[in-house]
Amino acid sequence: MLAKLPLELLINVVSFLNFEDFVNLKSTEIALRRILQNESISREIVKKHIFHSKEGQLADNQSIPYAAAIQRTFDRREALALARPYSALILSGGTSVVYREGVLCYVDGDVIRILDVHGAAKWEQVIDLNRIGTHVWKGGKPFGRAELLHYQDGILSFLYRSPLSNGQYDTEEAWLMAINIGKNIPTAKRVRLAMIVQNSKLFVRNDSRFLYVGTHDGMGSHRHHEWVLQGYNLSNGHPCSSLQLSDFFGTELHQTVIFEVYDGYLYAISNQSSFEVEEVDWTSYYHCCRFPLNDPTCQRLQRQKIFRRQHREGPINDSWTDVGLHKDEGTGELFISECRREWKDGVSTQQRTYYRSDPLAFTDEPFDADTGPITYPPNDPLVKMLDDKSKALYSDPVPRIARNYQPEPINATKNLPLAEAFLLAKTKYRTFIPASSAHLDLVVDGYPPRHPTPTPPHARHWQQQLRLRIGSRTLSRPINPATELLYEAWPKEDPIPNSEEHFRDRGIRLWPPAATHPELLDLLNPAVMPDSTSRMIGDVVAAADERTLIYMPAPLFSHEGENRRIVLVNFDRGIQFCGMDGHKLPVMHIKLPENEEGLDVTLREDRAGHDKGKGKERESSVMDVDSVSADVDGSETKASEERETRDWWGEDSATHLAVGRGYRFSYFQDPPLSP
Repeated sequence: MLAKLPLELLINVVSFLNFEDFVNLKSTEIALRRILQNESISREIVKKHIFHSKEGQLADNQSIPYAAAIQRTFDRREALALARPYSALILSGGTSVVYREGVLCYVDGDVIRILDVHGAAKWEQVIDLNRIGTHVWKGGKPFGRAELLHYQDGILSFLYRSPLSNGQYDTEEAWLMAINIGKNIPTAKRVRLAMIVQNSKLFVRNDSRFLYVGTHDGMGSHRHHEWVLQGYNLSNGHPCSSLQLSDFFGTELHQTVIFEVYDGYLYAISNQSSFEVEEVDWTSYYHCCRFPLNDPTCQRLQRQKIFRRQHREGPINDSWTDVGLHKDEGTGELFISECRREWKDGVSTQQRTYYRSDPLAFTDEPFDADTGPITYPPNDPLVKMLDDKSKALYSDPVPRIARNYQPEPINATKNLPLAEAFLLAKTKYRTFIPASSAHLDLVVDGYPPRHPTPTPPHARHWQQQLRLRIGSRTLSRPINPATELLYEAWPKEDPIPNSEEHFRDRGIRLWPPAATHPELLDLLNPAVMPDSTSRMIGDVVAAADERTLIYMPAPLFSHEGENRRIVLVNFDRGIQFCGMDGHKLPVMHIKLPENEEGLDVTLREDRAGHDKGKGKERESSVMDVDSVSADVDGSETKASEERETRDWWGEDSATHLAVGRGYRFSYFQDPPLSP
């Protein structure tokens, strides 16, 4: 029926659909799909829903069709939401790693290697830490240790620590360096900043023109330490004015305070309202600051206060709190996300919930936190306990619409997979992916030994394995099942935008499934320690974005400075890495649990010929991966021996091509796919 409508009317109809409904509508009818593939319709959908995503920008630059941008965005959102990666592989080995904007930077021995992960690059840029000394220190400097700090907009920053006579490294003093890794830049102009820093606890944020170093060592009038931000102009390395954030509370990065750079501004967000705990308090706010990178002055500093929560909502388990700043893929607006594990309404059971703030909206008007009369809740006996030194905050309850909070489901149902919860000590990494409405955890799970030995039961050890734990939700039908009428926005006298939305949980899933290939478990986890049949997981360094997860695991008793494997889990069909021979990675078929929601992510190129060449595929999916190449754990990459040695900057073949350990995945449920 819709396929018979005039194009102009059809465009008007689909403009009222959300992004997922538009994509699903294309699957209902072949004739309708052909019409909705029209570039005019696709362009309007991209501009409304995903213009600020990577796919939307590629389509706007005419690098890919608008219809392809829509499908690729939908596929990677669904793959992540339902824990269905398209591929996984070992990228390399290293001792320090930074991953941001799809670019992986890692330290491998005496070099820093840089790989474009989103582009599935076959070449890596290489920084020789020994030879860079002849450029910076005029005559060289003994090789020390590099600690990567930050990457953004083509600028990599790291600390370079010199070795001491006792074999340790200098912890009091280090060189802070910023390197431009862009293309077509003369080597002599790549070092944008090199200076000595004496504060070991610092962070770096930057864009392509300015770099800021943050330390928590400023002293305020209240005799508490405050954050100090020192800027540097990357065009000449000269310092800018420093800025001390007065009355800006919070000390723990990503737990109570965050700093990010977007569109020429440095944003500082805190979920704290004072240095000390207020005995009587009612309301909590996010305290937000920003200033232009080219003018870090108090006059240009803008502040904003955003409602966070009412304390009566229940106590918080602060150990799980995690704060982030994100850009909406549709509107481009910035918003705050926060994970809180709470005893909601004072109940005995904790529940983890991800909250989303209203968009940040700074104004040029001066900010005064004390504007207006001080109000307190009426008829509250605690008001009598306040005195002149109290700093209690109160505001009337703010309605919170469904899209601004996402609780983790705690009650299992017949058709809703619900993986068990894990202790914080077993949760090595956690983050929230707003584009997929999903939270992603990297957890340590246990399996029986793969090679049982005739030893007494008390002497056997379980294998520890890393698994993804992903929970997500999606929009539900807009019809109220109780009334069979459309949900209405509320309140009626002044409706809140999007308040009519309702959501349904999609469950919590673990990946890989419990009954999976041993080769995949070996790939995703650190190597078993010598002379041992057990695997114990130690520290894990990880980072994720809307399409990939990269992590660097270590055995429990590993030594500092040892190389660890760097593992990529990829949810984007458009990121296609190759194996050692230059061909596509082998396919591994994974069986889904019976109660899981269906998602057709069978590799498109393998779908038609699932049994054609079946023996060859099966053989490659269970091959002895240890025979492909030497393991990257505990040894330097062999490819580094062949890199260019005439200068400290160069290019080399990507390490993952030499390692050659990875798989693409095809998922099925019983009965298996028919020929």
